Amino acid sequence: MNQLTDQDTRSKHGTQTYANIVGAGSGTLMLVIAREIPDTYWLKPYLIMTAPSISVYLSNVANEIRTYFVERYGNIKNMREERKIIRKIDALKKYPLATNKDINLLNKQLMDARIQRIKKMITSLNK
Repeated sequence: MNQLTDQDTRSKHGTQTYANIVGAGSGTLMLVIAREIPDTYWLKPYLIMTAPSISVYLSNVANEIRTYFVERYGNIKNMREERKIIRKIDALKKYPLATNKDINLLNKQLMDARIQRIKKMITSLNK
């Protein structure tokens, strides 16, 4: 049950489901097209023979495309959040009741978060 609540597990499961649907749909479409072609037409046996391979290939391509966009969206979301935090810290600097100590603490926490993100990227490269 713990695995189902993990964000990475859910994301990977969603990606696989999407890719499986694309693969199954493309294979089914090829077979439906082949069914409508007359038996004497030269392309029909090739469509039937290649349908499984092409559906697996399209499933893998769909999986790669979706993974790319999910990662890209995550990066864009992180950049937006970081810019939002920086704007709020800058606005806090103009606020007269905010102390320099508090502002410096927030800046330090922001830098720590950036460093952690870079370390995480480096460890993902080492895998």
